[in-house]
Amino acid sequence: YVMKLCFKNMDKKDLDKAAKLFQVAFQQAPWNENWTYQQSFERLSEIMSTHSSIGYVIYDNELLIGMLLGRVLPYLDDYELIIEEVCIAQGYQGQNLGSRLLDYTKQQCLQKNITHISLNTIRGFLSDVFYQKNGFYEKTDIVCMGCQLEGE
Repeated sequence: YVMKLCFKNMDKKDLDKAAKLFQVAFQQAPWNENWTYQQSFERLSEIMSTHSSIGYVIYDNELLIGMLLGRVLPYLDDYELIIEEVCIAQGYQGQNLGSRLLDYTKQQCLQKNITHISLNTIRGFLSDVFYQKNGFYEKTDIVCMGCQLEGE
């Protein structure tokens, strides 16, 4: 079998396949999250719903095997891509496709005068090592904070 890869901008007709990929990818270790198709579709649809949304996908022939989704926001005189989701299909992991998708994204950003990319990831998972390998660094002057809300 020979892979026939195609990197391209994500559009609405990719959303169904992307939701299925997302659902399956995040059910696997180390995340072990129980996403339904509807939850996956809703999340990705929302990420891609604004004029600032940007997404790139990888196809192997007709099979969607990878995606990167985010939003471009102005920051002072520059533009920044804030990555929301990245995943590669399980059978395709470990083949440098995630790095190639990031390289493709970086090239596309430079063509659009986007000068910075940022993201949040979980410390200690393979993902933080992956991003470091691809030129990302931990911003020590920023703290990521959250707040769990509970009803009365």
